[in-house]
Amino acid sequence: MNKFRLLPGTVVIADLDPAKGHEQKGKRPCVIIRYFRMFEIAVILPLTTRDKGYFTQVRIPKGEGGLKEDSFALCHQIRALSLERIKKVIGSISSLTLSKIKVTLAQILGI
Repeated sequence: MNKFRLLPGTVVIADLDPAKGHEQKGKRPCVIIRYFRMFEIAVILPLTTRDKGYFTQVRIPKGEGGLKEDSFALCHQIRALSLERIKKVIGSISSLTLSKIKVTLAQILGI
């Protein structure tokens, strides 16, 4: 049984190692996009503090979701994670920011 409440928009610290190539790695904040309880899997977007100006990045302002600095959801790095990789919940982003992420994901996925 999962000990976290993982609603869309929840910001967690997750262990993304091992990673390959340009995948985000290490223990870092991620935002939950979807949680599948029956599979004990969460679909996440890793966050970074580096703004590279990509249309695939959605800014999350400092303080939102418990983040200590401005961060960017990397919508081009969608991942499914076992709940075992989620270490703790740190907050939740606003519904406006989550909506921006959903629009960006729809553009990336062509849906």
